[in-house]
Amino acid sequence: MMIMIYPTISQRDFARSSCPDAGNNSTLPNNIYWKNLETLLSTVSSDPQLINYGFYNLSAGEEADRVNSVALCIGDISMDICKICVKESSQKIILTVCPNEKAGIVWYDQCLLRYSGSSSGNYDWGMESIFNGNKASSGPDRFVEGVKRLMGRLREEAASGNRTDRKLGKGEISAGNETV
Repeated sequence: MMIMIYPTISQRDFARSSCPDAGNNSTLPNNIYWKNLETLLSTVSSDPQLINYGFYNLSAGEEADRVNSVALCIGDISMDICKICVKESSQKIILTVCPNEKAGIVWYDQCLLRYSGSSSGNYDWGMESIFNGNKASSGPDRFVEGVKRLMGRLREEAASGNRTDRKLGKGEISAGNETV
């Protein structure tokens, strides 16, 4: 009797995604913007030096056809996992998540990848619907104040670089009966 075992690698499911131009089909696979996007995402997934510290910001193309991309990983994962996550994101975002779109963003548990034609990053990603969901805070003012305090503390912690060279800040705070 012979037993054969074939290892499989599970495909990560993204936690959230947004394609703000969805339905416009504004980027077709044969135009310059699309070619720049393919070049940029191919570079991201094939050049491991780009993500040494868990973050990269890269552009490809000229003016009207310029594509800007940002990827980042959570600070407490290995660089190997970060690179795998960004590579999977770069492949999935244009094939299945936001095909033919001028902008897209995907969040996994370990990383985030976004691209757009906006150099400033000012794009309506629809964050309010992505992160708020249907759950309303019982004390919105206390909640907002708690988030502001927490983010201020985390900003200082990350900027100091005390945890890692990746500028990580972690924490939580109670805001009324909710924990942020």
